Amino acid sequence: MPRKPLDERTQATFYVATDGNDGWSGTLPAPNPAGTDGPFATLSRARDAIRGTKSEGQPGAPLVVMVRGGTYYLDETLVFGPQDSGTEDCPVTYMAYPGEEPVICGGREILAPCFEVDVAGTTGSGDCAVAGLLASLLRGLRPGTVIFHPGLPDQQDQEGQGDCQ
Repeated sequence: MPRKPLDERTQATFYVATDGNDGWSGTLPAPNPAGTDGPFATLSRARDAIRGTKSEGQPGAPLVVMVRGGTYYLDETLVFGPQDSGTEDCPVTYMAYPGEEPVICGGREILAPCFEVDVAGTTGSGDCAVAGLLASLLRGLRPGTVIFHPGLPDQQDQEGQGDCQ
């Protein structure tokens, strides 16, 4: 027997938001005015809260985690196991908050100053994060290191110039 699909009227058990805090209850869709309670900040905290709810006994209703819009960078692998599954009558569902679009990234955003990169004899500047990562990978340099190329004009103070202001 197929279960009823979730829709915009579905009530969440827990919420996750980019302005959340893993020390909060996770039961509010946004931080309260006092800043003392609100959504969780991470999916792993919501998963653990679902596990805790299930360990107290079989829930009598579906468990739903609504994830607010924004980008969520994972510091570690998010693992779901058999203990995270629901049942046909009480499924566990992770879904986007109605009208919002969360993005989950399995890496960290790299913020670096502008780099000039010489790859295969061509020199150019580009997106800070991409150029910085490329420079680090190709040259073994730490992010934040300015790369000098003898064929470029005066490069004494490249920080804060060009595309990367």
